[in-house]
Amino acid sequence: MRYAALPLIAGCLLAPATFAGDDARAGYSSPYLVDTPSASGDRQRRLDPGERVTITDRDGSWVEVRTRGGDSGWVRASQLRDD
Repeated sequence: MRYAALPLIAGCLLAPATFAGDDARAGYSSPYLVDTPSASGDRQRRLDPGERVTITDRDGSWVEVRTRGGDSGWVRASQLRDD
């Protein structure tokens, strides 16, 4: 019983960068940037694997990012990895 919180703590330590101003990279799945924090949002473009982005906002499990080239949109935080 005393170790029940261990998976939760480990999950927090392994979570991707998700705070405004954090730098991150697109995961290997090449996520799409969408115009709203929703799976039904309009796709804008696909991020390249490992592409660097800056997180500008967060809404639940979604983060708004800006690419080095100036494109911005929303992706699921789980589709990013720490820079």
